[in-house]
Amino acid sequence: MSQSYNALEGTLNVRGTATASRAGTTNAVAIVGGYDSEGAANEVAENESTIISDPSSADDVFGASELSRVVPSIAANGIQTVYGVPIPETQNTESISSGTTITLTETPFDPNLHPDHDITVTDTDASTDLTVNIVYEDPLPSPSEENTANVNPHTNNVEVDASGNYDIDYTHGEYADAISTAVDLPVRSVAVCTEDASVKTILQTELANVAADFDFKRGFVGASPNIQSSDIIDYTPDVEDWRVVEVAPSRGTGSGGAMRTVGVVAGFMSSQPLGPDGSGLYDSVGGLVDLATQYRPSESKNFDQVTSITRNGVVGTAQTTSATGQFKEIYKAEVIDEIALGLFGPMRDYAGGPQDISDLQSIIGARLQDFSSGNPPLLGFADGSDGVPYSVSASLSSGGDVANVGVSIVPYPIAKEVNLDLTVTDGFVQFNGAN
Repeated sequence: MSQSYNALEGTLNVRGTATASRAGTTNAVAIVGGYDSEGAANEVAENESTIISDPSSADDVFGASELSRVVPSIAANGIQTVYGVPIPETQNTESISSGTTITLTETPFDPNLHPDHDITVTDTDASTDLTVNIVYEDPLPSPSEENTANVNPHTNNVEVDASGNYDIDYTHGEYADAISTAVDLPVRSVAVCTEDASVKTILQTELANVAADFDFKRGFVGASPNIQSSDIIDYTPDVEDWRVVEVAPSRGTGSGGAMRTVGVVAGFMSSQPLGPDGSGLYDSVGGLVDLATQYRPSESKNFDQVTSITRNGVVGTAQTTSATGQFKEIYKAEVIDEIALGLFGPMRDYAGGPQDISDLQSIIGARLQDFSSGNPPLLGFADGSDGVPYSVSASLSSGGDVANVGVSIVPYPIAKEVNLDLTVTDGFVQFNGAN
């Protein structure tokens, strides 16, 4: 599989044969989520970005809200520049008529994550409000107590204990314009506080739009809430794309209370160097107090196409949602983008002048050789073999006015396992090597 980069000057196809802070570029993060419009600072507006100069005072900027809880967790991973983009919020009322169940039209804000919002279920016959339980089980169970409603804010389902007439009042957000704003910012990553499949598709489209202009970013979203350990191996992401990252578990606790973990992971991955040193695997993230779902390391590593955090706050997998092997690992995806950026300059210059096709091939080869140097290099083989970790082919079209260039690369790999050889004899432990 190859990835194509399109711009005015032509198309560059890069084939990842196996594939960091990105040198010279920003590690800033943009976070999209709910805010408290009444408690926010006067200069803050929905769908517009605000730089948070002091993460500890995020409440003063966005009010006590989802954004104010997530922002400090991003900064806790060494990110100095954080942009917050609030989403517009709309109040909805939907009704149950002589029944016990409803699927809401929109995805309601989860009160556990949005301290400024509630979900209210009113018995309109008795003019009383029911006790509302937030339940993440799917299918949603019926309440076991009287005058009670179970609500799953992820699936939009509501179950009440007895048939009757009910009004459900909730708030939902509109993400599209805020995401569009965020992906145009000078950031490395865009984190969107959601697990909603339709919003993930919007993010996927916006990331592809800016990538067409050689503006490369990763988008971070939550995996489905409450994925149990026994379900890990069967879980698949809502969208499959090497620019999108799903995070599990999607819920946790930070210094300000319950929050989504997407900001933690976006901040952590954005702080990593470009290349195998920046894989993030088995490193500890910052900004977490607890996780809503606890995965042992042996369980977490069973995730595929998901970036996971173990119960100890360690990165168990660091993958995009791509189903294609060479584009799965986040560090490989970023290396491929970096190579594309480095190669497009010579191709653009070639398009503007009468150079010989062999010159273009030599220039691109030299740039790839540069990527193969360094410690560690971006391109190379783990076993130290003498093979060249890239290949270049170049030719002119029959008309002589189109240069066709093919590039194959082997991003330098990371070690995922270390096998230790130990011997214990009479209380003495001997280390026999590792491989």
